[in-house]
Amino acid sequence: MNDKRPIYTETYSRRQRLVTIAAIVLALALVVLGVTWWLNRNPRPSSRTYPVMGVRLDQSDGPQDFSSFSANMFVYLKATEGASYVDDQFAINYDRAQGQGLPLGVYHYFSFDSTPTAQAQHFISKVSAVGTLPIGIYLVAYKADLPSDAQLTASVNTFMQQVATRFNRNFVIMGTPAMLARVKTLPTTVGRWVISTSRPKAATFWQYSNGAPLPGTDDPRYQSAVFVGSQAAFAAATNKTVR
Repeated sequence: MNDKRPIYTETYSRRQRLVTIAAIVLALALVVLGVTWWLNRNPRPSSRTYPVMGVRLDQSDGPQDFSSFSANMFVYLKATEGASYVDDQFAINYDRAQGQGLPLGVYHYFSFDSTPTAQAQHFISKVSAVGTLPIGIYLVAYKADLPSDAQLTASVNTFMQQVATRFNRNFVIMGTPAMLARVKTLPTTVGRWVISTSRPKAATFWQYSNGAPLPGTDDPRYQSAVFVGSQAAFAAATNKTVR
C-alpha cells in the first residue's frame, strides 16, 4: 500500500512558502525605501535655533545662478589654494552671488607644502574683494606628515596677519573638530567653522552636511552650514573688521 501525503499538508506548505517569499520581498522593499529616505533626507538643523543657513562652494559645484537661494542665505566661495592655485569658478560665482545681494564670504584652502607668506601673497594678488563675511581659512589633513600644533598655529597666524594688511576683516577657521583642536590657541576673535554631523559645543558656523539639498528642493546638493546664532548676531558679524 502506497503512503500518500494528504493534500491539505501540501497546500499548507505551499502557502507557507508564499508567505515567506512575500515577507522577504516586503522586507527588501522597506530596506530600499529606508535607504532612499536616508540618502535624500534634508538634515538641516532647526530653523528656529539656527535661522541663518548657507553653503560652501568650490569649483566642483560649477557655476551657480543662485536663484533658489533666499535673501538671508550666505555663500562661502573657495578663492585660492596654496601659493599658486585659483578656483576656476570663483570669479563667476562671486559676481553672481553679489548680484543676488547674498551675504558673501571667501576662503583659502591652506597648504602645508608652501609657506604662509607665499600663500598670503598669492591670496592678496588674486582676490580683489572678500565679500561681507569673515575670511575663511580651510584646514584639512590631506597628508600624513602634518606640522606640529605649534607650527600650524604659527603659520595660520602669519597668514592672517599678512592678509589683514590688505583686507581689514576678521577670520574664521574651517575644519573638523580634530583639525580645529590643533589650532585652539588662536585668538578668540577668530571664528570657528566646524565640519561635523553632530552639533558642536562651540562654533561660529556649523557645517552639518557635505551634500544636502536646500530646504524645499531635491537637487543640487551642497556643503551646507548654519550660522550659530540669531539673525541679529549674523548681521553684526557682516562686514566686521579686525579689532
